[in-house]
Amino acid sequence: MRLWLAVLLLLIAVPAINASIEKWNYIAGSYLYSSPASTGKLAIFGSHGGSVYAVNIDSGQLANVFPTAGPVDTSPAVTNKTIYIGSMDGNLYAFDSATLHTRWNTSLGGVWQSTPLVAGGLVYVGSVNGNVYALKDSDGSLVWKFKTGNEVDSSPALSGQELYVASSDGKLYALDARNGSLLWSPSGIGGLWTSSPVVDRGSLYVGSLDGNLYAVSLSKHTKVWNFSTGGAVMSTPIVLNGLVIFGSNDYSVYAVDAQTGKLSWRFRTNGSVQGQPAFAATQAGGYTIYVGSNDGNVYALDAADGSLRWEYGTGGWVATRPLVTGSLLIVTSYSGMAHALSTVSCDFTSPADMESVGGTEVRVSGRAWGDSGVGGVEVRVNGADWKPASGTDVWGIVLPGGLLTLGENVIECRTLSAGNAERSPYNNLTMIYSREPVLGLIGVTYPQGEVGYGSDVTLSLQDERGKPLFGIRASWPGGSAVSDANGNVVVKASSEGPMPVELSAPGYETKAITLAVGRNWLLYGIAAAVVLAAAYFVFMYLGSRRQ
Repeated sequence: MRLWLAVLLLLIAVPAINASIEKWNYIAGSYLYSSPASTGKLAIFGSHGGSVYAVNIDSGQLANVFPTAGPVDTSPAVTNKTIYIGSMDGNLYAFDSATLHTRWNTSLGGVWQSTPLVAGGLVYVGSVNGNVYALKDSDGSLVWKFKTGNEVDSSPALSGQELYVASSDGKLYALDARNGSLLWSPSGIGGLWTSSPVVDRGSLYVGSLDGNLYAVSLSKHTKVWNFSTGGAVMSTPIVLNGLVIFGSNDYSVYAVDAQTGKLSWRFRTNGSVQGQPAFAATQAGGYTIYVGSNDGNVYALDAADGSLRWEYGTGGWVATRPLVTGSLLIVTSYSGMAHALSTVSCDFTSPADMESVGGTEVRVSGRAWGDSGVGGVEVRVNGADWKPASGTDVWGIVLPGGLLTLGENVIECRTLSAGNAERSPYNNLTMIYSREPVLGLIGVTYPQGEVGYGSDVTLSLQDERGKPLFGIRASWPGGSAVSDANGNVVVKASSEGPMPVELSAPGYETKAITLAVGRNWLLYGIAAAVVLAAAYFVFMYLGSRRQ
């Protein structure tokens, strides 16, 4: 009961790729079921192809790779100097975290999903042969082992001197961490597999294939409550602000009260949620939850209510825990790729890319966002020093002409959030600068056919980017008006035939158009009536003279 069962439980989805927040990606070539861990400068993860990868967090470039003889679907444990990770070739490996050279390896019969736990000079890990092992972290020598009734494909948890292990035999075991002796095992719990136990404030939480999340009292050794979902719970939970947050194969992410097990919120995805969530604190005192789904997306949720902040499509199942490191979120997926996504970013609203600008100074403006809040925005010109912009979510900066070169200039922006600066590559635009002011162009949409004399004719005014122009004066024989915030101005058709209309405003080239205005039939009608009336009176007068 290993990978083939996991594949049966996964749901395939093909998401849309949104590259707006991706800083880099690394292609491993085979699908990734290993959650990444950080050494500070390197992201470490395994692949089903059998290799352990070390990728530079800043650049996404491969720093090192170590091939094993079997799939590496477990996740690494990283200490100051050593990386511990298991392989289905039967070994648990200890690598130097700087060089990825092997310090030692110990044969354990195969490690699939059990991430090693390092504490007190020992490494605890489960094996597909049903054993839980305690090894010396210095040389990998055996200290003790405990036999369960089936594979141990989850990761151990530790509280004091008690080690907690969930086995595929359906049982939860509490062992003495020093010698591996059985201390207790609660009743009323079954169907345990890849969901690892998590300990918080005297309680243990673990998911089950029977669709439940269980809460167990560590002092009473009994089940306290269970929360039922509509699918297997293979996801390892996290406990945050009194909530237990986890995923289910019913396509949902749940948050339940840690004390009572009552539902706080639920977020629905389009695929099974099997990976453990990750989280990051916000400047406002809250948290953002990051969780993957087998619909191919990674989701950023507000931890307070489960509302969606953003989502990103990776092109493959995401059954792993994302890694939060500074302003980056590193996600591994079944697409065979590791993605580095920015949790902060900015873009430009003015000027437009490749727009010509001029004058003694140029104003640049834009928008910014950050999952942890926006602390500020910085701008630089042509790779020079960063300059602070004013504002946060909406920002602007005035660039003196002395900072710019004649011709093309590359303007970059980066967002600051919770003490972290956005990493490169940065959003940028190119603008064409000249010292002489560049006059904007007025675009106008107006009726091309004949309009009625005396009618109100609406002109729609736009700039070169198609945005409405406010404050443009329209002048015509006998009148004038100014365009509103929507770029509309109403002209009175007051002159027969071709009627000139002039559009002008400071900073814009004057534009002239001609409206085709129909005849003033009312005036002609009045004139005809006057002529007829005059003719009638003349006729009547002449007739009376003849009599």
